Amino acid sequence: MFIQRVKAKGQFYYYACIYDGKNERGKRSVYSFGRKEKALHEISSWRNHSTIPGQLIELGLKVENLDKWREKIEAV
Repeated sequence: MFIQRVKAKGQFYYYACIYDGKNERGKRSVYSFGRKEKALHEISSWRNHSTIPGQLIELGLKVENLDKWREKIEAV
């Protein structure tokens, strides 16, 4: 699982994605965070309160991944 940044209408939006060989792009979005500020807030909330959505846990998301995602978002 990885985080992806997509530009639309002049804004950047963040999505949690997984690799999926079933579609032509080889990946699919499984969770939408929204814009940068919202994404950082939500990831921090999950990190501090362990309230990660069950669907993401089932797909293999771990708390350690959240730190990497946060660093990636902040770096841009």
